[in-house]
Amino acid sequence: MLLNIRSVIILLAASCFVGCGNSEQAAAPNSGGGPSSPEASSTSTPTAAEQQTAVEDSSQPGATEPESTLASQSAADPQRDSQLVQGEWVSTDDRVFPFSQSVLFADVPEDIGVPELAGKHLHVATERFTYKLDPTQAPKTIDLTSERDGKKVKGIYEFKGNLLLLAINLDGESRPTTYTLSEQDKANDKQGKSTKWAFELRRKAE
Repeated sequence: MLLNIRSVIILLAASCFVGCGNSEQAAAPNSGGGPSSPEASSTSTPTAAEQQTAVEDSSQPGATEPESTLASQSAADPQRDSQLVQGEWVSTDDRVFPFSQSVLFADVPEDIGVPELAGKHLHVATERFTYKLDPTQAPKTIDLTSERDGKKVKGIYEFKGNLLLLAINLDGESRPTTYTLSEQDKANDKQGKSTKWAFELRRKAE
């Protein structure tokens, strides 16, 4: 029962953290309360002159800025990384570990009434860790401690567009320098003796 409560609390904390941050960015509803008019929804191919005008307008003061990505937000303020990683992620390729299982980051506050669950938690499939990010390093680093046996492992992370790249060496000593698996790493995986995790993650669709 404790395990179930623990997982639910951490998942809810992460979901709320991400949802509250995203709510401010939600698009405003159609003020007319109904479908758009046919004139508004019709499309036509712009002429070369119209395309040039659009390019010139986009460079003028007051032009709409392109939508920010996790990478651009992190670059603007690396200290926001702790907030940006929060939530549930899945691999962009479900043929490799963790397959279709989630990777969950959750920063559980102390005031939830369950002190033993407070802190920064990372769940990778069935593995559970506490973690610490250091966005001042190059590459940015993540240090993890297993909640099962206390083993410490080292990793690196990076935001690429809206993706999260994460690599972790499982030997407890070295830190990875790339986000790919070597041929030896792949051979170790096939033998059930993983030495490194390398993930390309996207946020799990709600």
